[in-house]
Amino acid sequence: MIMYVEYFKLFYFVYIALGILMTIGLVMFLNNKTQKFRYWFIFGMIMFAFIIHFLKIFIYPYNTHIAPDHILSKISLENICAVSTVAFPFLYFTKNKTLKDYMVMVGIASGILTFLVPVDAVSDTFNGNMNVIGQRSAFSLEIIRFYTAHYILFAAPFLMMHYKMHKLSVERVFRAPLMLIAVLVIIFINELIITYVTGWVPKDQFFDVDGRN
Repeated sequence: MIMYVEYFKLFYFVYIALGILMTIGLVMFLNNKTQKFRYWFIFGMIMFAFIIHFLKIFIYPYNTHIAPDHILSKISLENICAVSTVAFPFLYFTKNKTLKDYMVMVGIASGILTFLVPVDAVSDTFNGNMNVIGQRSAFSLEIIRFYTAHYILFAAPFLMMHYKMHKLSVERVFRAPLMLIAVLVIIFINELIITYVTGWVPKDQFFDVDGRN
């Protein structure tokens, strides 16, 4: 019997529990390490998420007949989490506190929200295509990749805050929403390019919530 991730069913809570246990485990592991080790360990996590973001096109369902016209669009800056995954390796080293605020706030929030509302994990469609046969197993490679990548979006900024590598400021709190708006503009430009310039996405799917992420 194949097991799936479904809202408020067993494996929905299994992945949430794994996320909590992973966080406790990471803190226990890093507590006895030097700050330098923690710094580069967190960067290693961020780079791992960055790499699997691009390597996902080689696994199911990305590498099947379901996605031949859209495959490169899936590694583009198609949503907030994709932008974060691609940008975090660079934001991690920035001295700009506003950019770091965005990294911490949006990373933690989007990571948590993904576990609470794992749309891609529970869906039986892919990129709006109904030809995906059923749901993917709860422990299929893509589902594991999905949760791993989004967990790192949460864990890396969380650990940065926990070990005081960055401190949020009330004086800068209004800037993060402005950064989010800038990211949404980037996503809009991305959609324009992959729809009207490269043709990777059919024009009738432009802003189609059932087709694009």
